[in-house]
Amino acid sequence: MLRTPLLALACIVLPAQEQAWKAFGERLMTTAPASIRNGTDLDKARFVTHMVANRMAAQGIPPNATFKGRLRAAWTSGVRHADRGSCGDVAEILEGAFRGAGIKGDLRGIVAEPKGVGRYNVADVNRDHGALAMVSGGKVYLFDPWQYGRTKTSYAGMGLQDPWNGMELDTWTAAMRKQGYGTFSLVDGGGIEAWRAQETRAQELRGRLQNKGVPRPAEATRSADGTRSQEERDLLACFKAWAEDGISERNRSEPGANYAMEWLEGPRLEGDKVIFAYSLTKEYGEPGKRRRQSVFSRGIFNDDGSLKPGQNWFSIGEVRGLCNQYRAKSRR
Repeated sequence: MLRTPLLALACIVLPAQEQAWKAFGERLMTTAPASIRNGTDLDKARFVTHMVANRMAAQGIPPNATFKGRLRAAWTSGVRHADRGSCGDVAEILEGAFRGAGIKGDLRGIVAEPKGVGRYNVADVNRDHGALAMVSGGKVYLFDPWQYGRTKTSYAGMGLQDPWNGMELDTWTAAMRKQGYGTFSLVDGGGIEAWRAQETRAQELRGRLQNKGVPRPAEATRSADGTRSQEERDLLACFKAWAEDGISERNRSEPGANYAMEWLEGPRLEGDKVIFAYSLTKEYGEPGKRRRQSVFSRGIFNDDGSLKPGQNWFSIGEVRGLCNQYRAKSRR
């Protein structure tokens, strides 16, 4: 529900954001794939939106799009939170998560309203609709999980490539017109085009200033696998050899089986973590009737292709310990 002074509308993008969702955005960037962490603000925003929507579903927050939904939210969360799960609540959550993820651009709420007296129809809890917006590359993009959830009856399953995740302004307004909305503006009453032009100029200026800076030596010399020194490259090579050479020893219970290992990702270095994923398969049976079976996987993937944290890494200290033992054993 949009909330403005002296007038309670159906849906508004709120400026305040709970610290919990900001902290959630911060945590996302520590485990996000390198392509996201090093990507544009638009890449980060789409990733965060995808993760926030599914986190809301996991927390039992349903899309709030009816009077019944308002009553349910008031019953479960208190009267002050009757709009929990509404478009305004979702936009508020997203803004906090975006800030926590390090998105520094000017974030604005865009509101769609019907023309004429329809905007004052208090019997319609969706008499207006708002979504969080950002400017990237001179275009306005909107992040609108509420529209996804309204049709799916849940926020679960919203992906990185979902149409409502970073939808261009023209496409969004066209969709809103089909739903009966006819006027569009920033929540604070400003013009969308003036804001787009202003933010585009500001981003271009920030880009020029950033390009004038001198890259930090650590970033300038970092390899594709995240290493910056020969010692780190040797460590990853040792870790890979340890994993591959230990197959037969770790599977002595079936000496007749042929084991094969396939690297799915890495190993690569990210901060103090060695990130990796691999699968282990075996061939067994009599000659001519041998079968292939997947028996183990170290590294579990999320739906978006990223690796689940905690399933796909060792600390660099753990890897040094493994390699010291492996090298000592190899010298015997």
